[in-house]
Amino acid sequence: MTGYVIIGALVFLFVSDALYRSVVTRAKPLFPLSLQEERRASFALGALLWERSFPADLRRKYLLSIGSAALAVFCVALFAYITGHSNWAVFFAGLLLCVAVHGLVAWTKHRKRL
Repeated sequence: MTGYVIIGALVFLFVSDALYRSVVTRAKPLFPLSLQEERRASFALGALLWERSFPADLRRKYLLSIGSAALAVFCVALFAYITGHSNWAVFFAGLLLCVAVHGLVAWTKHRKRL
């Protein structure tokens, strides 16, 4: 069981990263020239993501990356619980709560833009 949880965490983490990077890469041309470097574009994405002119498909990919990250954190918390590391399980459950709240806020903003 623990092997599946570890593989699940790695897969969800990879998917989350790939989705986020694809959003940043496709959004770079929409940013001003001063923000088109990868690090600056990634930092500025949160501010420009909710503008009306920003493509809705990129917003959906961003939301999917948050969902994948939440699933990865859930797998890590489950792994910690299964292996008897209750303090780490509580820590990652709290982190899961933070990611879930962030995702809920982002989803609410996305729904307002539709």
